[in-house]
Amino acid sequence: MKFNILITLFFLLVIQSVFAQKAERKELYKLDSAKYSDDNFPPGRFQILSGQFYPNWEPHLGKGLLPLPKYYQWKQKLSSKGIDYLLVFSPEYQLGTKGGALHGNSEQDVIISWRVAENENSYSKFLFWGLNVYRFTGTTPSELSAEQGLTVGTIGGADAKSFWMLGTFFFEQGLLKHKLKLRVGHLFTNMLYATNKYMADDRDTFINGILNSPEGVQWTSQKSLGFNFQYDFGKFYVMGGFQDQKSDPRYPNFNSFLDGDYVYLGEVGYTPNRGTNHEGFYSLTMNYNTAYDNVSSGYGLLFNFHQDINSVIGVYGKYGQSFERFGYFKRAYAAGLAVNGPFGWDYDQISIAYLNGDPSDPTLNNSDQGINMYYKWLLTYRTDFTVDAQYYFDRSKALPTDRDNAFLIGMRLRTIF
Repeated sequence: MKFNILITLFFLLVIQSVFAQKAERKELYKLDSAKYSDDNFPPGRFQILSGQFYPNWEPHLGKGLLPLPKYYQWKQKLSSKGIDYLLVFSPEYQLGTKGGALHGNSEQDVIISWRVAENENSYSKFLFWGLNVYRFTGTTPSELSAEQGLTVGTIGGADAKSFWMLGTFFFEQGLLKHKLKLRVGHLFTNMLYATNKYMADDRDTFINGILNSPEGVQWTSQKSLGFNFQYDFGKFYVMGGFQDQKSDPRYPNFNSFLDGDYVYLGEVGYTPNRGTNHEGFYSLTMNYNTAYDNVSSGYGLLFNFHQDINSVIGVYGKYGQSFERFGYFKRAYAAGLAVNGPFGWDYDQISIAYLNGDPSDPTLNNSDQGINMYYKWLLTYRTDFTVDAQYYFDRSKALPTDRDNAFLIGMRLRTIF
């Protein structure tokens, strides 16, 4: 009954938003610096966070709450010299109906882009992302998921009480009027491959693991030394590269890299109507993992897309499957619908998605199958608040005597400086 009410309310909201929304959405930020462009950040995790300047839209709590105006003026001057950075603080909590366990954590990010040189034909830059995650509660994310009878990670964070990690640190060279991009260094696969603006990251969109990362394939969340290239043909692009597949993800490991045990990745993509209200993104990603020690080789495929129907409605989905070697899931897929600017608030967002994950553990006969929905409010120019609800009608680890559905409610706050 609760689930049916949620679905009914969501589609009523879709209908209302289609008629209430303005024909054209405003630009989120005024880019006063001629040097600045979204190209300063690669697609995926950082593109959503890349606004650096004064916004020209009104959040829920009013125009008068833009904090530290001199600070942002200073950031504009810094950007004109080639340096952009973001400081992100984002706590999140989640409560499950099974056992009543509560998990809470906070992620702190430092993201820095330094454009060493740039002109119309080429550019050179470094990108750094460091993060700290601190767990507030005794219950870990793994314990919370297991208590609900699930394999999927229902929330971000980590089981460690606190840890620091180098998310990425690489050099990027743009050539041929920026059509060709070469990247070398400590790379993060989720940031480069199979990106999706509606399934981007647990601190921006869904906090469910299947919906914010490329589950179902062996290379999900790989952070390691490697090389990546990307060539843009206009509406089409190709991308590929290789990375160390077994190093400690917290820092670059040169000894492990020299062993030659790599994951090789290739991607082809189609990007129609870029920069319009009908923007689309379709990609097919392939991987091959070499064998090492007692671990067999394996390969996988991931299809991923998002498509804006108009300025209000967007649809998205993905399907990932592994062969011969697996992570937590041998297969995972999802599909969903997003409403941009509900009730006339241009940069609020509501999204609902179906998800399914088939565990690789041969002792588990069921899949994780459910619905995830969130509402994100832009409270101020630099702060958003999200409520997230997950409803599972099939659970991979549920005992035969416990076939009731599981429900989790979560919330997240994010502030960007």
